[in-house]
Amino acid sequence: MIPNGRLLKEKLEYFREKFRTKEGLFDFFIGTAIWGFLIVTYTKLIFEAIRSFYSFIPFKFLQLYLAYLTFGVFLVPIGIGVSYITVYLFKFLRRVKRELFGGR
Repeated sequence: MIPNGRLLKEKLEYFREKFRTKEGLFDFFIGTAIWGFLIVTYTKLIFEAIRSFYSFIPFKFLQLYLAYLTFGVFLVPIGIGVSYITVYLFKFLRRVKRELFGGR
């Protein structure tokens, strides 16, 4: 748990650590490309489906707020999944490289 007032510091530490490891760099370059593709390709479709779900609410600003909130909550597990898969792929490729070429 992050103590009050430390959220920004924790996020910056995470960001720095991501670029200090090969695994983090792989996730950044490959995972970000996959994540960007998914967002650019499917955002409109997903957002409109979520927004239509809230069409019973009479206030448009409240519909949009709930749609954006739901969209964000929906994307968090997908983002974690993309990172998990890219890190798993990195470890798999490293293992295959070791088996084929030996060494580290």
